[in-house]
Amino acid sequence: SSINASSVSWIQIAAPSRSILEDYRALDTQVRELAQRINERYSRGSYQPVILKIEHHEPEVINRYYRAADVCMVTSLHDGMNLVAKEYIASRDDDRGVLVLSQFTGAAHELHEALIVNPYHIEQTADALYQALTMPAFEQRERTARRPVGVDDRRDLVVGVQAQEFGRHLVVRGEVHKM
Repeated sequence: SSINASSVSWIQIAAPSRSILEDYRALDTQVRELAQRINERYSRGSYQPVILKIEHHEPEVINRYYRAADVCMVTSLHDGMNLVAKEYIASRDDDRGVLVLSQFTGAAHELHEALIVNPYHIEQTADALYQALTMPAFEQRERTARRPVGVDDRRDLVVGVQAQEFGRHLVVRGEVHKM
């Protein structure tokens, strides 16, 4: 399968945090500038490849993003972001969607239906993203059927929780950019 690049957008959802720290402000500026450069180069008409949503989001809004997303990438470099991965899985009652999950998250030991990656391995992560974007519906349904017992019970626990961060890195032309 191939992917039409203009049919894929990266939506980065993040709640501003620690904005009083200079390093965080500098990172925020760097992310916004990188997104702007990518969009200036690759946008066509109304198509925009990178959409930043750096603002407070109500849980219901985040849940709508999860349900609309074909793929959720959680590429933490250390244990963390478990709730984002579980919220994404819990939001999907349509047996669709693919989770790409860092091997360093605790959730990687429970969510075996995810595509597990080492986020330091750029090619592996890119291959997993491609696999996720081209995964047939029947395979998505098979993976969803392998959810651990109780994951559907998490829906009550996670729907009301705001995701603070979504993903940690953006792979652009073979380079990892911290988000």
